[in-house]
Amino acid sequence: MAYKDLNIIMRYISVVIMLFIAVYSKGQINVIEVESKSTSKPYLALYDSLTNIMKMNDDSVNQHQSFKHLVGQTIYYLEPDTTKYRVHHKSFYSTPEIVYRTQPLPRLSCMNIYWKITDIVTHKSRYGGSDREIFELTDTTNGRKVYCEPKGFIPDMNRDFVVLGYYEKMKKQYVGKSFIYRKYYSYGIADSYDGYQKYNNLINFDTKKVGDSIPINSIWKCVDVGAYNITQHDKSGNGDDRCPIILIFENDKLGKYYSYTQDYLGRPFQETEYCFWPQDKGHEEERLPLYLGKFIDQEQQTYIEKKENETKQYFANQKKRMIAKYGKYWGKLVAEGQLEIGMTKQMCRDSWGEPESINRTSTRYGNHEQWVYSTIYVYFDNGKISAIQDR
Repeated sequence: MAYKDLNIIMRYISVVIMLFIAVYSKGQINVIEVESKSTSKPYLALYDSLTNIMKMNDDSVNQHQSFKHLVGQTIYYLEPDTTKYRVHHKSFYSTPEIVYRTQPLPRLSCMNIYWKITDIVTHKSRYGGSDREIFELTDTTNGRKVYCEPKGFIPDMNRDFVVLGYYEKMKKQYVGKSFIYRKYYSYGIADSYDGYQKYNNLINFDTKKVGDSIPINSIWKCVDVGAYNITQHDKSGNGDDRCPIILIFENDKLGKYYSYTQDYLGRPFQETEYCFWPQDKGHEEERLPLYLGKFIDQEQQTYIEKKENETKQYFANQKKRMIAKYGKYWGKLVAEGQLEIGMTKQMCRDSWGEPESINRTSTRYGNHEQWVYSTIYVYFDNGKISAIQDR
């Protein structure tokens, strides 16, 4: 009987250990080339922002932004690399009165730790000015409290800390999905210098060099997400406030590259791809979002191909209709959206659509009209185009 009871107890302990390992490993941040010293269990909470550590609108005060939405989140302090060109360190204090420049705590005691944001403490500066928000952080391992202050228009905490919820959100949104490369960032920096602005593009995982010859429309699969502090790049320059989260992509021929989730100013990429589809007699503009400012996903590519095929078919049918209506010469011009001296008003409408406005003049020599479009003026004498002028 005792043997059976012992066997049951051992099985129970094994199940508990397996469950602990599964839960613990799920939320760990994959730190690239930075060894994590934390053994704490990350706190997972719903995080609904597409940014890392940034201010957001505070509903309690009109036109006011704060960090209050971060209270309850767990953040990880990523140890800066002190061997590179730019070194920045976040200072920690034992009290929230850091506006008076109290003595900071030893930095090493605060690195590579998971901290829970338990409060945002507001203090007035003794020199006047607006209130300052101070982060109250609690060590998830031992409950120790420290305080630190975000500085700058883009908070410097954005480049030192990773919100665990943001990490998990990027992982869910990208890992395992395939994307099509569409855009290369170029800022006119000398080719011999991989300046920090160029890190907005894809970067070779092994050489850390910016990929400046990646073929447009090449297919990339996101295979992992990690944290890699921008300070670990040689010659990274000052003023780079991006979040250290990177997404790792693979291409069958080109190998492994990675991309940051924010630009060098710490903002999410906002670029879009411009598309134009036929809409009745004119054209409709559609802006499709580019993931990380440089990719479209494969479902989006399927949608684009479908719309492009519809566009080709539309213009083919339009050409047939216009030739049947106006003859081969005029019909071809109208279908291609061209204007030419001698066209009628209806030809102009079929080619360019309705004008923004029409100005009419009557003289003893006949009726004259000026049709105003966004880029040109079209003049009619007795019902036919007599002149075309740029605006």
